[in-house]
Amino acid sequence: MNELGFQRNRLFLVWLIWFGVLMFAVAFVWQRGLFGLLLEGDPSYLSGVILSAFAVSNVHVAWRAFALSRDIDAARCARRNFETHADAPLFADGGPQFSNPAVPSSLIMRHFQNLFTRAEREPAPGDFGQRELLDALTRRLQGGIHGGWLVADTMLKLGLLGTVIGFIVMLGAIASLENYDLTTMQGLLTSMSGGMRIALYTTLSGMIAALLLAVQYQYLERRADGLIADIEELTAVYYVAALHRHLRERQTPAATHAA
Repeated sequence: MNELGFQRNRLFLVWLIWFGVLMFAVAFVWQRGLFGLLLEGDPSYLSGVILSAFAVSNVHVAWRAFALSRDIDAARCARRNFETHADAPLFADGGPQFSNPAVPSSLIMRHFQNLFTRAEREPAPGDFGQRELLDALTRRLQGGIHGGWLVADTMLKLGLLGTVIGFIVMLGAIASLENYDLTTMQGLLTSMSGGMRIALYTTLSGMIAALLLAVQYQYLERRADGLIADIEELTAVYYVAALHRHLRERQTPAATHAA
């Protein structure tokens, strides 16, 4: 806890706990020699491709979790400002400013700045195009998450592709069968078992990797939806009213000077 009344980077810390559990599972599997068995039993190398893509995707998840965590913290700082300071935010020539506590550069500050710019250029009654700006913000925030869903789906399809390749290998061994003596049948069973290993190992790799990634991206997507809801709420309840107040205060001295 800190002076702001909440734990910073909470989302990222939750993800780190998940990642620690995942690394423990990976170390356990590695110690049992299952990774070597998986890679040696899959001559198509699809399992290795899936595992490599999974490792890279976790780096992307870490980056998205950290960035989203900072944006959530910034929204909480803005809420604290609105709830404890009736005149928040202060407006300068450059845009809105929060001082206690300071709100760092983030998606919510980008949204507030865009609304301020819109009001400066078109000071008309209303919400200053909040809905259109929120839609753009949502697309920007969820773009990377949707890309993660695509990667998870691709891993699952790579596993299914390995299943098809494995069955092709099995059927190819049967098609090349010319006689039915004992030696030939033993070779046939060996070839069929190789194709079955390809099918099972790649399917297992693809399903596990896709499932683990889907859980992480689902969590990020839910928190991103919550952030968008918070930004919309703070804008509608506090910021638009503060922006209207700023415009009225700016127009009042001008009208007095003209009189």
